[in-house]
Amino acid sequence: MKKCIGILAFFFISGVVTLYGKKITHLISEKPENKTVSFSIYAGTDYSGSLYKKTKTKVKLTIVRFTENNQEIVWEGVVDEGRVKNYPASSKPLYRQVSVFNVYDRNETLAAYYEVVYDSKGSKMSYREGITLSPGSKVDSLQISI
Repeated sequence: MKKCIGILAFFFISGVVTLYGKKITHLISEKPENKTVSFSIYAGTDYSGSLYKKTKTKVKLTIVRFTENNQEIVWEGVVDEGRVKNYPASSKPLYRQVSVFNVYDRNETLAAYYEVVYDSKGSKMSYREGITLSPGSKVDSLQISI
């Protein structure tokens, strides 16, 4: 009887260890993914008036990776079309597509930010906005209306 209980205990313990080991291996061996961020930039207002004749605008784009207590700038770019009236309408926006490689969704969070800077006769005004990229999705988009 003791031998039968010993054999059952052995199989039970080995089964638990095997399942637990597979679970740990699955958690440890998360495969990195590639994520793509698509920025579309367009003029949200009619800037043809004389008030905007000398107004310049530039858009600063940034992608940041957050892990635990760290943050790392993964990519930065600037879209500078000069005068604000040079930016296209929403029907034909400017596109920037950026791919970020080796993203571990369980441990990392990606965020995409943009900052719009207006410069009119030496006076500067800016605002900054952004989104957190969805875990699991391969493509996220950010629409920027200046």
